[in-house]
Amino acid sequence: MIKVSQTDSHMLKLTPTTIIINSKNWTMSETIENTKKLLDFTASKFEQGELDNDSLVQLIALCIDYGNIMSIQDYAKKYGMSYNGVKKFRNIILIAGKKFVLDND
Repeated sequence: MIKVSQTDSHMLKLTPTTIIINSKNWTMSETIENTKKLLDFTASKFEQGELDNDSLVQLIALCIDYGNIMSIQDYAKKYGMSYNGVKKFRNIILIAGKKFVLDND
């Protein structure tokens, strides 16, 4: 498990929670560097007023689409699995204290 969090004060505004992801098939140094660049860019543009709350919502929606992110309950229902089966055998992420399935393989 990798904990992705930032200590820079401007990053805390955009990432107030710790996001935990199960990484696989990634070159860790490249992924971490690219993630940092993306977070820095987003934070900078938001603070300069070039992005607003609607922009952040669109970015979140894009991430949900690409990651095929859904609640454990919704995932279990969609794929005919039990809640506990999803928790045990799927890639679970924690965002803002809530558990979701990340299934973009």
